[in-house]
Amino acid sequence: MKAGRTWLGIALCAGLGACGGGSGGPSGGTQDLTGTWVYAEGSTTVRWQLVQTGNAVSGASLATDANNPSYGATGIQGQLSGTVMNGSFTYTDTYATTKAANCSETNSGTLTVGSGTLRGQNTRQNSCNPPDTFLLTFRRP
Repeated sequence: MKAGRTWLGIALCAGLGACGGGSGGPSGGTQDLTGTWVYAEGSTTVRWQLVQTGNAVSGASLATDANNPSYGATGIQGQLSGTVMNGSFTYTDTYATTKAANCSETNSGTLTVGSGTLRGQNTRQNSCNPPDTFLLTFRRP
């Protein structure tokens, strides 16, 4: 992966509050992912605002790039769904449109749930570019 090449295809083709405890907490002793999680690399930031009910996780995502070489400052909103179980978070994060003409993007993977971190491989499928995979780490702000 080239430095600076991140979640949004550097927003070309193109996650969210502090630790929270929801009323529908996790089952089976799983860490509650409810709240804000942030991934940042270079000028790109992805912010997830998650709600966990039992093992099901859903939420909104916001991907921004403050200095996109093709579009300048960009921001796109997506929807996230997933499941947390046995220390892993399996997710799909979908952006119906991106800043590139008529492109859509889906990011998916399984992240290891750590103390204040979510870390693992992300696979990006973009309707305008070849798929790619890269390592990412989300943190609580």
